[in-house]
Formats: sequence, structure tokens, C-alpha cells
Amino acid sequence: MAMRSCVGCANAFVMISSPLTWVRHIRLAAVAINDGVYGVNASEVGDEIAWRLEAALADMPPGFHDSFAFTQTGRNLTHPVTWGLLARVLWEMPRISRVAIDCRLNLGGGTKFQPDLAGLAGLDARDEMVLFVDYESPNSSDARVPVKDVDTYLAWSRACGSKAPYIVVTTLPNCRVDGWELRYATSTDHWNVAFRGRRDEVRRNPCSFWYAFYHAEFAKREMRNVALIQHQWQECSPPVSH
Repeated sequence: MAMRSCVGCANAFVMISSPLTWVRHIRLAAVAINDGVYGVNASEVGDEIAWRLEAALADMPPGFHDSFAFTQTGRNLTHPVTWGLLARVLWEMPRISRVAIDCRLNLGGGTKFQPDLAGLAGLDARDEMVLFVDYESPNSSDARVPVKDVDTYLAWSRACGSKAPYIVVTTLPNCRVDGWELRYATSTDHWNVAFRGRRDEVRRNPCSFWYAFYHAEFAKREMRNVALIQHQWQECSPPVSH
């Protein structure tokens, strides 16, 4: 698949031309992320998860990922169902013999990492951790991704020397969504307080809004071992009744 520049993105980022695309830092292209026995890097893993996940998402109902219809009290299904699909994707990948759910990797002293999924080659040592995956649903694809997800992984991997790549999956709609919400923006300790009052901007195109922010944030970081996968919706679902 040919690479093209991401429209509206910084030059440091590229996008793979596919309905289900992954976005990554350009420096990954020239870096051997893991030169150990498993030979895994974030570029290759991101591409493989992308095409496998595309098939898994094909039969989701309208509004499942591009609205808040399935991210409501009593109907909060988007994250757990997609989490399950990602677990199945990892099980089907080569080199992975075990999949750990809600894996808690605590080094002590406040350094910890808790990805949704960890793909393992075995159970004997940290060296057998092949890759990590987090999924951020409509409820959480916001300002928390660079800090809660990426910074936490980078701090943990530096502390323990892990070279296992980290993949963050988002499913932000690439179109206007009038009912899109901007949560966690009212208190000073909320993730999105810096974006308070900008809900209408987010609704114009949640994918463009948040990825512009991600690109700016990731340009400040050494994004080694990290890739983002974003589902590029061809059109948004009609409003779903709650």
C-alpha cells in the first residue's frame, strides 16, 4: 500500500491509504524497533492490526463507533466489544501465543503501565511481551491520549527497557456529528478542560479536531515504538435513537 501525506497533518506523520488506516511518526520507518528474537516493530504491527481489525468491524451496527449511542449509561458497549474484537485479532497474529486482558505492569515507585491488551509469546519473562494495544472509544478519544496512553507507555518502557511496540486504536468519525460530546471538560483536573467551550468545533469533525491536537503533541515527543490506528469512516452513520 502506498503512503501519502495526511491532509492537514504535520509532515512528520504519514497515513497508509486504506479505509482502515494507521497514523505513525515518520521516524519509525527507519528504526528497528525490536531487534530481538521476535523482530516486531510498530510499523509492521500497526499495519497488520489495521487490516485484521477492518474485517472484524465490518458488521458493527450504525452508530456503534461514530456516535455516542453505544457509549451511554446502560448501553456502554463500544469499548468492551471492540476490546473483545482486538483480543481476537491478537490471538490470530503470528508470534503471539497468549493474550492478556487489562494487563497491569507495575515497576514500583509510581512507574506503571496498564494497557487494554498485551500480546505474549510466552509467560516466562518480560522479554516475551510482543506488543501492547489500547483502544480509545468515542468516550475517551480526546486529550488524554498523549498523556494517559503514550506518555505512560514511554515512561514505563524507558524504565524497564522494553522494546515491545505500543498501538493505540481510535475510531473517531471523519465527518460532522451534531450529537458528539465533549466530556471531562468542566473541572480543572479533567482531561479536556483546555478545550472547554469548543464542543461545536469538535462536532464539525471529531477526527480532524483531535488528530490535529495529537500531531502537535506527538511532535514534542520521541515517538519510538508507538503507532496510532484510526478508522477513517467513509461516511457517518445517521443519528441512532437511544
